[in-house]
Amino acid sequence: MAENLRLHLKKIGLSITGLANEIDIQPSIVYRFIRGETVPNGETLQKIADCLNVSVDYLLDRTDDPKVSSKQTIDGVLQEVRDADGEVDELIELLREDPEQPIMFDGEYMDAETRLLLADALRVAKQTVIAMNKRDAERIRRQEQEEEKNE
Repeated sequence: MAENLRLHLKKIGLSITGLANEIDIQPSIVYRFIRGETVPNGETLQKIADCLNVSVDYLLDRTDDPKVSSKQTIDGVLQEVRDADGEVDELIELLREDPEQPIMFDGEYMDAETRLLLADALRVAKQTVIAMNKRDAERIRRQEQEEEKNE
């Protein structure tokens, strides 16, 4: 992370103090990030990425592509999940409402039993994703609180 942060600051001509002022932290903390002495917590990392207009994955050396797409931002991902949630509900309703109405899947018509099985599988998958998201959100919240205590 330290190297990507240092290189990108140099590339865009932003000083360490300038970054610190932009994200409202002490310059000494940014120096520690650049020297690799510490890694920012999730919130600070996102602020740095937003300020530099790069992805968090780029800062963390997970990708060489510094570009941020809407799918990579937390808000972008959450919006896609919300949009998909409504589409999944509509599909479940369509599959259940008239089992005799022909619907094709992968080029073949589904019979009534297959449609109901698919609707049930989608319902279970949706419930699983919701449960996993709640669990992961709680884990991330605890990690961020722990990181804040350590700073």
